[in-house]
Amino acid sequence: GNVALGNIKLIDASSIRYTVTYDGNGATSGSVPTDDTQYKANAEVTVLGARCLAKTGYDFAWWTTDADGNGDAYEADEKFNITGNTTLYAQWEVQTFDYSLNVTADDSEAEVELSVNGNPLAATDKIAYGSEVTITVVTNDGYNYNVSVKPLEPSLPLE
Repeated sequence: GNVALGNIKLIDASSIRYTVTYDGNGATSGSVPTDDTQYKANAEVTVLGARCLAKTGYDFAWWTTDADGNGDAYEADEKFNITGNTTLYAQWEVQTFDYSLNVTADDSEAEVELSVNGNPLAATDKIAYGSEVTITVVTNDGYNYNVSVKPLEPSLPLE
C-alpha cells in the first residue's frame, strides 16, 4: 500500500539561532551582563563576567545552567558550544568575616563562650554573613563584664 505523507517542511539548520541569557539569581544590586549575539548551532560562546552584579553578604562564584547550582558550571571567559537557548544563573558564596572578641572582667575565673548559629566558635573560625552570634558568660555572682564581638563589615562592590 501507499502511505500518505502530509506536507513536510525542511528547515535549513544553518538558519537556526540560539541566545544566551544571564540571570542574577537573587542579586541585590547591579545588572546582569547582556549578550545580544544570535549564535548558530554549536557555535562557541565566551561566558561573560559578573561585572558589577552583587548580592548583599555574598560573593559571586560562577554561572550555572540551573538556578539551584546544578547543571553545567562556567567561569567568566570560559567557552562552551551552544546547542539551544541557554540561561546562565549567577551562583553565590556566603561571605565570611574575621572577628575580634574582647572581654574585660573583674574575675579571672570567668569563662566566655561564643557560638554562631548555635555552634561553638573557635578563635580561628570566621563568621558568615547573617549569622546569629550568641555570647555566654559563666561566672560567680557579683562581677561585671563587658563583652563585644566585632565582625568585619562586607566590602561594597565597585559600581
